[in-house]
Amino acid sequence: RFSLSFVRAVFTSPDAQNVLFSPVSIVSAFSSLMLGARKETESELFKGFKFNDTFANPTEVHESFGKFHDYLSSLSNVNYSLHTANSILLQKDLKISDNFKQAVIKYYHSLIEQVDFEKDGRKIMSEVNEWVAKQTRNTIKEILEQELDANTKMIILNAVYFKGKWKNRFDKKFTIARVFYNNGSKQKKIDFMQIEAKYHLFRNKEYFLVRLDYVGDLSFFLLLPIKRNGLFEVLKNLEMSKLCDNIESMKERKIDLKLPKFKLESSYMLKPILQKLGISDAFSSKADFSGISDERLFVSEAIHKAFIKVDEDGTEASAATAITSRALSLPQQVDVDHPFSFFIMHNPTSIIFFAGIVNEL
Repeated sequence: RFSLSFVRAVFTSPDAQNVLFSPVSIVSAFSSLMLGARKETESELFKGFKFNDTFANPTEVHESFGKFHDYLSSLSNVNYSLHTANSILLQKDLKISDNFKQAVIKYYHSLIEQVDFEKDGRKIMSEVNEWVAKQTRNTIKEILEQELDANTKMIILNAVYFKGKWKNRFDKKFTIARVFYNNGSKQKKIDFMQIEAKYHLFRNKEYFLVRLDYVGDLSFFLLLPIKRNGLFEVLKNLEMSKLCDNIESMKERKIDLKLPKFKLESSYMLKPILQKLGISDAFSSKADFSGISDERLFVSEAIHKAFIKVDEDGTEASAATAITSRALSLPQQVDVDHPFSFFIMHNPTSIIFFAGIVNEL
């Protein structure tokens, strides 16, 4: 539900910009912060990120993330790269709770380092950017674009990298230039990949939902409105429970798929977006992070950057039962020539690594 709430908070009109973000990256960073939050600050984070839909209390959230990070650490799949990294930088003269240090390492596999923001702001900015570039295989080179304020007390960093190969690979010789309708109306020639293959599909009167599997445990879900200019309306009315039911109802069938190649990059200052979702105390003097330190702390800003590239081979991002179709049945046409939404999900855990909207190319 947080993914859908975030999309609605940033995709505010039919002609809005493209959207790209990593729900797991944002949620992981703030849930590690929730370890040290108390009272109303903890409650706002718990409810604002929709944890209360799934978990009884914050402890269950942390235990779930602990299992998730343990699981990721155990992966050694040569077919795809999936990597998350967490790091917390704190002002060196802060006395940090030992319980917080132990818990953040246990549940979030996070590195904790105490630094001098007052004296070494420029150096720390450079080191943070190097760390993020390394964790994202140079797809995101600069998360901090200006020198840190000398009053900075804490930075929480999370990076996610995914590179996967399609299970059904697109043949480059069938890639051709076709029209994509930006914002549902303006025509632009774009390279489209084409394939006829079996995919899991759901269709109703409003949209197609198609699942493109990667080799391994992740899938790319494509949500394409039936109406060329219908994406804004579909997302405005979409309920997460309905989408989950749609995923459960998908059937495998032959599809003639035309999908544009695309590359997106995004950058968000999260503070105003999260405030729209009811998370405000953490960013103000009301913040209670006494589980981290006795000194008064609050989040001055949170920055999120994301990158994704989708082509014939698969996806690079900074994240079956066969049903026999009748021999004479024609393949379902799915022509992705107008604005669509997508998300990349880890099937064993249903965790969404990346989500986005392609409104113009």
